[in-house]
Amino acid sequence: MSALLIKLPLPPEQLPPEPLSPEPLSPEAGA
Repeated sequence: MSALLIKLPLPPEQLPPEPLSPEPLSPEAGA
């Protein structure tokens, strides 16, 4: 469980493309 908490504070570059992100981190998010 702690692993999930550690991944939250990571930069958006390492995190998966979330719909909340204003900028398309990945081509999938843009499409």
